[in-house]
Amino acid sequence: MPSATSAVDVRVRHAEHVMGTVVSFDVPGSACHDGSLEAAIRWLHWVDRVFSPYRADSDVSLLARAEVTVDACAPEMAEVLAACAVVRDLSGGYFTAAPGGQFDPSGYVKGWAVERAAALLAGAGSADHVVNGGGDVQCAGGRGQGGGRQGGGQGGGGQSGDGGR
Repeated sequence: MPSATSAVDVRVRHAEHVMGTVVSFDVPGSACHDGSLEAAIRWLHWVDRVFSPYRADSDVSLLARAEVTVDACAPEMAEVLAACAVVRDLSGGYFTAAPGGQFDPSGYVKGWAVERAAALLAGAGSADHVVNGGGDVQCAGGRGQGGGRQGGGQGGGGQSGDGGR
């Protein structure tokens, strides 16, 4: 006899074209009702507008052309620049926010943005979600009984990235 699916068991999968890639979400249905999925998607589009090196009007492009200073950019620009400097130092210079001499912190930004999108979901109470931004992955929760994504075994949160951060 089939059991009724509770609202807690409902999963939503969504793919969003943003930041030059596809960001996929696997979230509890509550993320649609509480607005956290929509907030995460809005965040990613904001990041794209501010940090895209392909948009002539983005803060990154304006900064790269020296048309503005960091102080005239979104406050998150200073945060990203500081983080890029730390990663540059930790990597012995293998990571740079200026590949080929052109300012472009996108090697850090995509993973950072995905991490923040997942934090928005968690902040709204989600304890079981996956955000995959072109290989930069943030996940929370465990695995239930059965096969596939709900397969058996130990669960746990984790992350993986493309090495750009």
